[in-house]
Amino acid sequence: MSFQTYAESIKDSFAGETKVFLNIYGFAADIDGVIGYQGLNYQVDQPFKDTLESLDKAVMGHIEISKGKWGAFSDIQYVKTADKKEVHSFPVALSTKVNLSNLGIYYRAYEQFPHGKGLVIEPTLGVNYTDLEGTLEALGKHLTVEKG
Repeated sequence: MSFQTYAESIKDSFAGETKVFLNIYGFAADIDGVIGYQGLNYQVDQPFKDTLESLDKAVMGHIEISKGKWGAFSDIQYVKTADKKEVHSFPVALSTKVNLSNLGIYYRAYEQFPHGKGLVIEPTLGVNYTDLEGTLEALGKHLTVEKG
């Protein structure tokens, strides 16, 4: 295959209209578990209603842009919460920050039927980013745990 034929083949793979899809979404969180520090454990059971009251910020969305057989996408989920409670007359503060993001490109290598109906094979190359942070303040102590 000559270079010119190869270049035309690549150019043809971008044939077609540009399509943009944007999805803004959200999800409900019901938190149940145990948090603790140095032997002091606290049972957390927070229904969605309370989570909504503790919500400081939430951004969730997915964008996809495609042209011909090529496409790119990004999905972002960012949620920040903070709450203060009293446990046996002691003030306890808990805050969380969650950032889950990804970015990728794909190539539609196979399409059983036109317009994406039926079996579609799209090899994808992308990256994921995860940043989690939780902070607990109780009894004059401050503990922050981060995972990124």
